[in-house]
Amino acid sequence: MPLVRHYSEIFILVGACSAAQMVSYEVSIGFVIVTVLLCVGSLNMTDIVMSQKDGLGTHLGFGNSFLDWHWIGLSNASVIFLSSRSWQR
Repeated sequence: MPLVRHYSEIFILVGACSAAQMVSYEVSIGFVIVTVLLCVGSLNMTDIVMSQKDGLGTHLGFGNSFLDWHWIGLSNASVIFLSSRSWQR
């Protein structure tokens, strides 16, 4: 009987670890989605693509450039996402 109890404790710890990993990824993906929503104002894919047509680079006079891709606003969210990968073992 003690052997069964020991295995059930391990299963509980493994379940808690996988739940914590899932929550950390969900939170970081949530930050990315909220940042896109703040940059574009919509979660519609067509609106996101059309907002990149006339972004920061176009307003500064560079035409269609890499400044239109919202990478400045999303750089903080990508750091959070990549660091959440490294926090897990």
